[in-house]
Amino acid sequence: MGAGGCGAAAPLGSDPNLVETVKGFAKQEQTVIQSVRDARAALGGARTPSEKIAANGQLDTALSRLLVVVENYPNLKSNENFSAPAG
Repeated sequence: MGAGGCGAAAPLGSDPNLVETVKGFAKQEQTVIQSVRDARAALGGARTPSEKIAANGQLDTALSRLLVVVENYPNLKSNENFSAPAG
């Protein structure tokens, strides 16, 4: 509740712990997605069989990390954390 018990939501960003939590979720998602992008680019640019094998291993690792996040946190969505709190 806001000041005076009127039920108004606190200004977004007024809770430093919440802000840091949201930043952490966003950074984790960004890191995982970027590793998948990088691995896909490496696979697309691979020319020799050894480059393709190495790039495929990189993609396998990146996708495994993505699956771990999805399996462990099926309801974790950073975009929901950026929404204004309900008042």
